[in-house]
Amino acid sequence: MTSREITLCVWALLGLIAVLIVCVPALWPGPGMRLATPRVAVAEVASKLAGRILLVLGWMWLGWHLFAR
Repeated sequence: MTSREITLCVWALLGLIAVLIVCVPALWPGPGMRLATPRVAVAEVASKLAGRILLVLGWMWLGWHLFAR
């Protein structure tokens, strides 16, 4: 397995985890299934200055690595 294939597998796994975090609480609500939606989580992080700075830096890093080719 090449490093490219490993990288794609890791990204696919992270994508699957993100989908599960959003979908599982909606499909099987229960007393222990209290996860914040991505919108609520980002709003909570963005409510503080340090969080906004980290969000901007993360967005810049993601843009650089995905679109600067």
